[in-house]
Amino acid sequence: MKYVMFWEFCPENLDKVIVKLMRQNKLAEEHPEDYPRIVFPTHSMGGSFKGLAIVEVEDEKQLSNMVIAYMPEMTMKFVPLIDGRKFIELYKKSKQ
Repeated sequence: MKYVMFWEFCPENLDKVIVKLMRQNKLAEEHPEDYPRIVFPTHSMGGSFKGLAIVEVEDEKQLSNMVIAYMPEMTMKFVPLIDGRKFIELYKKSKQ
C-alpha cells in the first residue's frame, strides 16, 4: 500500500534530524524489509520545516519503524493512497 507521508519538525531540531536521516538511510539500505520504500522522495513544502514523501509498505510495522527512527524531533502522518481505478471497479461491482 502507498501512503503520503507528511512530516514536520521545529527548525531548532534540524541538526538532530539530519543525523537521524543519515542513520535511517543506512538502516533502510541494510534492512529494506523493515522500512517503507520511498516511491517519491522527500520534498519540503515552501522551504519550510514541513514536507511530504510517498512511501510504499508491505507491513504496517514499517511505518512504525520509520516514526520511531525520527522520534521525538520529527512528527509524521501517513495518509493512504487508494488507486482510483480499483476504487471505480469496486464501486461498479457494488451497483450490480
